[in-house]
Amino acid sequence: MAMGSVKNFTVFADYFQVFVYDKALNFSQITIGANWWTGNDQEYLLSEKFNNQLIVVGTVRDFDVPIIVYIERAEPLVNLDAWDQVIECSINISSGQLCIGEQFDEGNTHIFYVEPGIWQMRVLYGGLFTLSEDGIEGDDKYEIHFWPIDKVESLKLIKIRKSGAEN
Repeated sequence: MAMGSVKNFTVFADYFQVFVYDKALNFSQITIGANWWTGNDQEYLLSEKFNNQLIVVGTVRDFDVPIIVYIERAEPLVNLDAWDQVIECSINISSGQLCIGEQFDEGNTHIFYVEPGIWQMRVLYGGLFTLSEDGIEGDDKYEIHFWPIDKVESLKLIKIRKSGAEN
C-alpha cells in the first residue's frame, strides 16, 4: 500500500481488541494474562506492548468492527469534533510489514507494506455510544492514520471519550 493510500475493511474484534503489529513480532512469546490491560489501557482503549511492536486497540464490541486505515506521508489534519476519542502512539515496524487483524494473527490479517522504521499512529474512535442494549449492534467505527517519524513518542491523549450522557 503506497503512501497516501486508504483501505476500508472489517476485523473480528475478539475479546474487544484489534492487534496492530510488526510482522516480525514473535507471537509464540506472547501470553495474555490478568494484567494484559491496565486501568489506563482500559480507559484509553489502547495498549502499547513489546517495545511498541504491538499496539492493541480496544473496541466497544466483541464482533466485526469497521476500520479505515490511512498510510500518510506526514501528519494529517483531522476534524477532531467528528470523533468520540483520539489517541496517538508510536509503532516500530522493523520488517516493513504493518499488520492489522485479530489477536495472534488468527487469519483475518491485513498487511501494509511500509518503509521500515518508527511510525506515528493516530487512532480515532467514533460511535462509541451507539451500542444496542445487548452490545451486538452499533455504529462504532475506528480510523487509524500512520505516518513516518524519527523516534518513538510517548502516548498522547488528544481527546478522551466522556460518558454517553455527556455527548
